[in-house]
Amino acid sequence: EGTLGGRIDVAWSPDVRAEVALDASSFDPSPFAADWPGAIDLALGATARVDDEGVEVVVSRIDGAGTLRGQPLSLAAAGRYAQSGDTMAAQVERLEAALGGTRLDVRGRVGDSADLEWRLASDDLSELLPEHISATLRKAMGPMLPERFVNAIPGMRLDFGWDRLLKVAERPASPYN
Repeated sequence: EGTLGGRIDVAWSPDVRAEVALDASSFDPSPFAADWPGAIDLALGATARVDDEGVEVVVSRIDGAGTLRGQPLSLAAAGRYAQSGDTMAAQVERLEAALGGTRLDVRGRVGDSADLEWRLASDDLSELLPEHISATLRKAMGPMLPERFVNAIPGMRLDFGWDRLLKVAERPASPYN
């Protein structure tokens, strides 16, 4: 349900370049993710370039508002990703997301090292994924994810590696659960 419109301009030569502007109105993601019904208005603006020097993607804006899983949703994000040879860097200029009583704010850079500022505040984190999260986390902030947050999702942990930014893998039980 809902509507999607926009413009995608692509040039193939001498390098691949693209400009994207998309707008969605009353978009319902449940046909793709049955447990996530909603009505979301969304706007996206981005550019991309692929050439001999590497890849660059700039997301100038993602703005969203509406409802998801029966809760109010808001999203504002912007950032960039660049890769040249074996070197990659992602810059989160702004990520502000709220769903119900949970809010996440992130800014910073991830590349050879991470320098992220983030804040997660939640009235009840289990509202987001009630079938997966057993612990309630009210507030967390800092440069790295605290063990309590990581273990709030039973059987999961977050791994960082050279070839991936984020991987979810199995983890033994924690005394924090």
